[in-house]
Amino acid sequence: MPATHSKKRLLVGPFLEAGLSDYMVGAFDDFDTLTFGSWPGVDIRISGLPGLQDILDLLPPDWSPDFLILWRPEYGYFPPGLENSSCPVAMLISDWYLAFSDSLEAAWRVDMVITGTRGELIFRAAGFDNVLAMPMLGYQPEIDGQFGLPADQRDIDVFMGGNPNWVIHRQREQVVAELLDLPAEVNLLHGPFVDRNTYNRLLGRSKIVVNQTVIGEINMKVYEVAAAGACLFVEEDNLDIRDYLVPDESVVLYNQANLREKIGFYLSHPEQRESIAQKAREAMARFTYRENFRNIVERIDELNKSGQLKGKRPCFELSPEDLAAGMVGYCLRHNGGDLLAPIALGNDPALNTIKGQLLQASAHYLARLGNDQNNENLSTSNDPVWPTRKILETYRHVHDQAPDYLPAAYCWARVAAAHLDASVALPLLKDVTELLLGGCAIPFSCADFFFWDPDTQYDFERKAWETLEKGQPLENGLRPLILEDVLVIAAQLATNQGDLKLSEDTLELAVAKHPEGVRARPLLAELMASQGQWERAVKMWREHLLVHPLHLVAYEGLLNASLQSEAVVLSDNEIQRYARARDVLKS
Repeated sequence: MPATHSKKRLLVGPFLEAGLSDYMVGAFDDFDTLTFGSWPGVDIRISGLPGLQDILDLLPPDWSPDFLILWRPEYGYFPPGLENSSCPVAMLISDWYLAFSDSLEAAWRVDMVITGTRGELIFRAAGFDNVLAMPMLGYQPEIDGQFGLPADQRDIDVFMGGNPNWVIHRQREQVVAELLDLPAEVNLLHGPFVDRNTYNRLLGRSKIVVNQTVIGEINMKVYEVAAAGACLFVEEDNLDIRDYLVPDESVVLYNQANLREKIGFYLSHPEQRESIAQKAREAMARFTYRENFRNIVERIDELNKSGQLKGKRPCFELSPEDLAAGMVGYCLRHNGGDLLAPIALGNDPALNTIKGQLLQASAHYLARLGNDQNNENLSTSNDPVWPTRKILETYRHVHDQAPDYLPAAYCWARVAAAHLDASVALPLLKDVTELLLGGCAIPFSCADFFFWDPDTQYDFERKAWETLEKGQPLENGLRPLILEDVLVIAAQLATNQGDLKLSEDTLELAVAKHPEGVRARPLLAELMASQGQWERAVKMWREHLLVHPLHLVAYEGLLNASLQSEAVVLSDNEIQRYARARDVLKS
């Protein structure tokens, strides 16, 4: 008879580095747990992108998991072959917006997705029923709240902590820009990237911490600020905060219109501010990682015992081609040019389709770039990576087979822009532009547009989940983004050729078709400035700052224009905002 064990056995990972892993120590103490990943603190250390079987082969011979827990793969990876797991698989994913394509690809291959409130709504809108909203982050008693200073020793009036990547945190950028207009005597700090202890020390010095979450969730900052004894401000449309804290009793809710007014009030009423901070600390302390994780595993176990979990993986509905294409697309997004798995070179026979050929060419192209083998003389008969000539021929062949298939036209044009003469690339880019303007179909897969820089890819994915949430067709938000990308590349090629009129016309079209974009206007402003058209350049910079209000390059463009032309006069507010933005954002 098989051996019995009283505690549930959990295989949990991947854990890759201390900053994403060490705070989880102790979260699994209620279970018989083995962790995996490349972080030195894991039980099973394995590097690269190991397949599921590679991980299972390292387990003790007398130990097999009851559940495989894929812990926050948006910061790591999901193992190839995950869909073949013999035990139920649950994916715990909080920041799915950072890697939305990857998150959906993994969701096909697991039995259950555990996420937040908005994540549940969006995964369901994307066609997944195996989704449950549960809190998975939490308070860490050994770390959080260890550095809080007494109220009379706190020297930071307002702290706006968090990632200053404004591509990811567009709304947070707008909130920080609002804070620039606080009175000069208010000591305002936007925290730089620091280790967790240093970050907690900053929180412990703060009177007020303004938290602008990305997706209206209870993020880590809610726990950290409460533990640190600072007065927590959270955006009033947060989906979950009222389930944890009471407005004006243990949290201050704000919007952009009343933020500065509320900050002024609570800075001048310290007793009320400190009361709110103390009640938040008491309310949040019970939500530890250990408690939240125990609740999650108990719920997974209940679902499994009732037959609602095991064998419910949506991937069973997919064709072999879709499964293979999804994995190659994932490798393209995740690995870049690294040859970490054979599938990254598209060896699966299920990929003998238009999309499959395109993905294979993309995998080989990135592999060649990643291995620095663009020189044809380095290729040998044993080289698994296609030579550049074959890659280019494949892109052209796929485009010739399906000229109206946007990914094929886009990839062929972008490869041509990188490797061929502008006289060849510009007409191809024009063809893509006409496809987009003509209303061509737009599939949702970042692998189809692998040339994108991370910022453009993130914008694309954000538009995808926002349109899903609104119940709108995906292409409504995606078309302007792709169009701006294509037009910006075309304008840059035209500028390099010396055709400034074509470049200007192209950039103006990009601005007109995507007014929310942040890439075309700066280039158009620089083009105007290079021709001494200072007033037009200033108009572009000012319009750009409405969308991207903390772009220091735009402020510097305004300042330079005012120095070069007497017709350009900056307002006192513009000068003050530039000075404060530069001071607040310095690391």
